[in-house]
Amino acid sequence: VNQQTQTITFGALTAKTFGDAPFTVSATGGTSGNPVTFSSSDNSIATCTGTNGSTITIVGSGSCTINANQAGNLNYSAATQVGQLLTVGQQAQIITFDALAAKTFGDAPFTVSATGGTSGNPVTFSSSDNSIATCTGTNGSTITIVSGGSCTIYANQAGDVNYSAATQV
Repeated sequence: VNQQTQTITFGALTAKTFGDAPFTVSATGGTSGNPVTFSSSDNSIATCTGTNGSTITIVGSGSCTINANQAGNLNYSAATQVGQLLTVGQQAQIITFDALAAKTFGDAPFTVSATGGTSGNPVTFSSSDNSIATCTGTNGSTITIVSGGSCTIYANQAGDVNYSAATQV
């Protein structure tokens, strides 16, 4: 008498973004009574915890496979592993940088600040025309007026593996 085969049904996973809340996956298996268990092909992108590994926690951006398995027993063979691709995109960053007041040639250097995303990367500043105003000091946040005229002070925040670069303001 041969063991009965088992088949796992595990649907496709939707794309996620770094920073999304943990989510639960489910799959159906054969009739052995053994649970379907889940694992990640890359624990630097997603981990599987909770009951049978069904709670997926995103820990980085990139792609990995979430695998579903069901063990066999005396009467049932182990099910063939089924994997679904999980794609985790970078989290967006947004800079908030308030408008600057008009200045007069001869005014003292002044400091600007802006808030950015949660990557921990600093917001940095630059001038569109260094012959009018320069950006020096920590992350370019000290603005020195060099001559009369108009220029734009830009705020930037770099991205990294988990966060996309913020749109320049």
